[in-house]
Amino acid sequence: MTRGGAAGRAASFIAVAVIAWLVFDAVVRPASGPLAIANILSTFLVVGTILIVAVAAIRGGRLPRVALIGLVVVVALRFGDEWISPPAAEPPGPTVDVATWNLEFGAVGVETMREGLTSLDVDIVAVHELTREQVAAIEGDPTLIARFPYRALFPAAGAGVEGIGLLSRLPLSGIQSYQDPVRVSATALIDGREVAVLAAHPFPGGIRTVSAIRLPIGFDPTVRNGELATIHRQVEELLETGEVIVLGDFNTAPTEPGYALLTSGLTDAHVAVGQGPGWSWRPSRLEFLGIGLLRIDLVLTSPGIEPVRSWVDCSRPGDHCLVGATLSSAPQSP
Repeated sequence: MTRGGAAGRAASFIAVAVIAWLVFDAVVRPASGPLAIANILSTFLVVGTILIVAVAAIRGGRLPRVALIGLVVVVALRFGDEWISPPAAEPPGPTVDVATWNLEFGAVGVETMREGLTSLDVDIVAVHELTREQVAAIEGDPTLIARFPYRALFPAAGAGVEGIGLLSRLPLSGIQSYQDPVRVSATALIDGREVAVLAAHPFPGGIRTVSAIRLPIGFDPTVRNGELATIHRQVEELLETGEVIVLGDFNTAPTEPGYALLTSGLTDAHVAVGQGPGWSWRPSRLEFLGIGLLRIDLVLTSPGIEPVRSWVDCSRPGDHCLVGATLSSAPQSP
């Protein structure tokens, strides 16, 4: 057996194993333990395997070519709506632009935050892990006050990450803040109609690690999933009186069962109209990459509000990217 033939067979075996994992993962959706870590990291497993099998296929051999085709088909079925979306029709009426940004409890410095918000051309932005220093900077900046005259800012009381807020060009009323999980809700006047806006930040599931490099070997989402359920119950209550826009860092990947719990009955703007993986979070030590590595920051809408565009901006410091969308509340063309 030639070295190339052995490499092709090995790559094909890896592809078959990954295909089997993707099918198993799609059916079982492991929520905790080591398999949940694999679930969360499935996209990286897929990308790495495609590269390995593609190299083997280029070098020759029928087996890796067949394996590559099978892998691509399964990946398209599993992640197609995440990575590729049909373009939305131009909205027939006015739109509203929204965004969400986790400020990493002060790691996004005051000047970076000020520059980012000043250059952010949106109508409503939710901010998370907001500190007292950042609130003082916002309230003391005439440019930001003029850009976002309506504000609902609730910084963390101490050295925690419970700070949250909304900044808006549009009038806000009925503002309420909550804990367990961290949330702020308000009613925004959009195109003459009242729309509920809910920003939320459930905390991450528990991750068990080993070694100095903190290799993850276990995952427990129990508390986080309870917080996601609380958020979804509030969304259902808000839907009883009208339309809803939901913004936030939800600390759940789209492959997880928690994501399905949160988004039931809602439209994920990235899934509807976004292109590419939409990754919005990376470890702080990997900020230099200029991209995200997991998609946990979301813009969600009720059935009466349709996404038109979705975007991710990872150019600024911090472990989270800016995530935003353009939304239309008018019926879209079929």
